[in-house]
This record gives sequence, C-alpha cells and structure tokens, in this order.
Amino acid sequence: MKTVLLSGYRSGLCLERNSRGELLIDIRIHHLQRLGFEVVCVLAGAEADDVLRASRALMNVELVFDTNDHPTLASNLKAGLFATEGEGCYTLPLEVAPPELNSWNFLREQWRKAGFQTSTSAFQVVDAQGAPCHFGFPILLSRSGNSLIRGLTGFTSLVDTRLKYQHLVFSEDATLAPSENPL
Repeated sequence: MKTVLLSGYRSGLCLERNSRGELLIDIRIHHLQRLGFEVVCVLAGAEADDVLRASRALMNVELVFDTNDHPTLASNLKAGLFATEGEGCYTLPLEVAPPELNSWNFLREQWRKAGFQTSTSAFQVVDAQGAPCHFGFPILLSRSGNSLIRGLTGFTSLVDTRLKYQHLVFSEDATLAPSENPL
C-alpha cells in the first residue's frame, strides 16, 4: 500500500539532520520502506531543489510537487493523492515518526471490515478518550476519501467537515497477522 509522506509544507524540515548526519527525509523514507510501503513523497517551495540535491532516498520513491504558493499540510496531501488515484492509501507528515507495523495493519483491517467501497473518507486511531493517538497519524484514506479530497475546492484542513472520519480505538486483537504483501 502506498504512503503519502507530507514533506513540503514546513520549511527546513526535510533538511534537518540527526546526530549521525542523516537527513530526516531519508530516515522517514527508509523507515517506511522497511515497513513494506511504497512511498509517495511530496515536496514544495524553493527548498525542493535543495532537498532533491541532498537526499539519496528520493531516488527510490515517487515524487510529487505541491505547487501552491503557500503549501500546507492539506495542499501537500491533495497533491500527493494524485499519485494514488483510485486507491486507498496512508498519509504521514514528515515530522511524525512512523508507528509500529501493527498500527498500520489495524487501520487497514478496519477499512477492510468497513468495506473497501465505504463512504468513510478516513480511518484514524484515537485513544480511549477519543483524542488522536500518535499525533493523529498515520491516517488511512479510503478510495472514496481519496477521490473526495482530490475533487474538493477550498480544502485547507484535514479536519474539513466534508470528510467523514471513522475514529478507532486501537486493539491488538483486532489486527490480522502481518501479511507478506500488504494490500
């Protein structure tokens, strides 16, 4: 399954380095690939050229450019979804470390249970009090959510009231054993 890595809405974030000198964007891409995901990376703004020159991991992912004058999380997502047309996909902002694979599998299993043609736009894990877990990410966008977002005008926020979220309390029991070939 593809994961849209939202990387182009916060200036300087892609080029941050850890103590070993590794770029944050490379760390995230490698982590997602180790989890078995195809990565669609969204870049934007004047920094995009610097990121393209500095990153080695970008050679192995699909790139999408957010061409908005003032890129946001929402504009990055909308741009990235054009690389996943007609598919369900995950989305994760660059600054959020990917959770363990069981969280991703839980979201996918809940989507499967709801039916792949569900009218639910997005599946998101919440804690027992209803607050988004792990900063609310990853989010699994259904096929209908993908189509809806790509067609929306004035889409400026992931909490847009036109999106129908299904909030899920994580349960280890609800997950399937990891598959060799995730959707």
